[in-house]
Amino acid sequence: MKDTVRLTPVERAVRKVARLIPAAHNALPADQRPAAPDMHAVSLETVLEAFGVSHTVAGQRHHAADLIATAYTG
Repeated sequence: MKDTVRLTPVERAVRKVARLIPAAHNALPADQRPAAPDMHAVSLETVLEAFGVSHTVAGQRHHAADLIATAYTG
């Protein structure tokens, strides 16, 4: 928790998106699911609506995907 306090608002938003990506990936039908979650599992529109962030922050999905690639689990 203490580490979360030190994050910038953008870093916090990226982590929120990083939690959305695996959930969206797992919600796909098994025959349509890629081998690993990727940033395209969550659309920019979903990020915008879910968090009320700007297009700039929503466009940071690649940073969220990078977190997931380094075993980030939220």
